[in-house]
Amino acid sequence: GVHLHVAGRIPKSAAVFEILALSALHGRTPPRLLVEVSEAELAHRLAADLGRRFWDAPGHVEVHAYDELRSLFLFQSVVVPGFDALYTTMLSSRGRRLRRLVPSPPPAGPVTFPDLVRAASARSLRLLAVEVGDGPHDPDARLFVAPRPDEEGYRVVPSKLAAVWAVVSPS
Repeated sequence: GVHLHVAGRIPKSAAVFEILALSALHGRTPPRLLVEVSEAELAHRLAADLGRRFWDAPGHVEVHAYDELRSLFLFQSVVVPGFDALYTTMLSSRGRRLRRLVPSPPPAGPVTFPDLVRAASARSLRLLAVEVGDGPHDPDARLFVAPRPDEEGYRVVPSKLAAVWAVVSPS
């Protein structure tokens, strides 16, 4: 996924259109984009415009106003234990960011979520979720946030580990 944060209205719109157009031109599935804008009305207009110009944009692009994103994160802090501390750390002045990472090379055998957390921690990453699917570009991949032992996504075979989501420090 791509998190697009560009200052100004026109550059942001142009950047989104360019990403989608280049993906179409090269016959590639467009990346998932999360676009933040300052106003809810602008978010609705940009989403509608993208939908008219690119038939598959609704499945790949989410446009939200800052206030909507803040609400989504606050909701997560209520339903996911410990998310509020993570959210505060992510938005701190230390510049940490949430990133989608494709394991390379993939694990040698089946792994559990705690195995992946330990491996990520050894690389100074804070693992949050696993993405399970048929490779890193699978549009039907499913995301599992901190799965428990009795939940899907807790144990993953290497061929199905599409990506992991982690908080990383700036390089």
